[in-house]
Amino acid sequence: MDNTDNPPTVAITNPTNGDTVSGAAVTITADASDDDDVTQVEFFYDTSSIGVDSNGADGWSIDWNTTTVANGLHNIKATATDSIAQTTSHTIGVTVDNTAPDQVSGLIVTTVSSSQLDLDWDANSEPDLDHYNVYRSITDGGSYSLVDSSGTNSYSDTGLEASTTYYYKVSAVDAIGNEGAQSLQASGTTSEAAADTMHIDSIDMNLYQLYGGRRTYATATVTIVDASDNPVAGATVSGHWEGATSDSDSGTTDVYGQVTPRSNYRRRPPSGTAYTFVVDNVAMNGWTYDAGANIETSDSVSVP
Repeated sequence: MDNTDNPPTVAITNPTNGDTVSGAAVTITADASDDDDVTQVEFFYDTSSIGVDSNGADGWSIDWNTTTVANGLHNIKATATDSIAQTTSHTIGVTVDNTAPDQVSGLIVTTVSSSQLDLDWDANSEPDLDHYNVYRSITDGGSYSLVDSSGTNSYSDTGLEASTTYYYKVSAVDAIGNEGAQSLQASGTTSEAAADTMHIDSIDMNLYQLYGGRRTYATATVTIVDASDNPVAGATVSGHWEGATSDSDSGTTDVYGQVTPRSNYRRRPPSGTAYTFVVDNVAMNGWTYDAGANIETSDSVSVP
């Protein structure tokens, strides 16, 4: 009979070797076992103790405040101890990055329409830059809400109220989640809504296959509404088809604000072929086409 009492086993499960970590509460976890009981697992960074977990019932873990250590490479070690004081350790390497991106600069806001403002700002140069957070407020210096996380240094804010001033700030976020200081505030005011404005409320697609699929075409029912979402009759909708066909169509909306262009026929298009209708313009005497208020400008339907 082998009466050898083996030392414990231990393995760090989070983070993994080579990870980049950041923040005041990075959770380090480990798996540990023994032929006797594991009594504790102590965690270290480099040669300094982070702390001891002596309750394995809920797993072995510790929170590490990485803001107290220098940025760069560090070793993390977990040392398990069993009931007769035998120990085993496991070590991995991680990179600490608590450096936030620089403050965003050059934020400007441009009025596009009664419902749209465009934002542009100078691009940050951090190599690990991931995205920008765009914040908006309806009061000068007031409470800001996140409205977009953009991968580029511009953003179009749509669906806004007419004749209203909006306030913005933008920050940069790196790949690990460090967020830089918000930019200086910039503001813009949407233009006054025209007395009669209209926009595209929806485009509904349908596919028709005749004679067992030998002739196929699509229709696009475009609905035009005013600023109060009432249907607009008598508006001319112009557009073109892409994908399966390349013809152009135009028509006048009915009392329901709808017009239904139809594509050219296509003989036996293969499965997956898309019929796409794109609205190019909406026009009617005395009315303004508010493209910034559009719900959509194109839609597709595909051959099954």
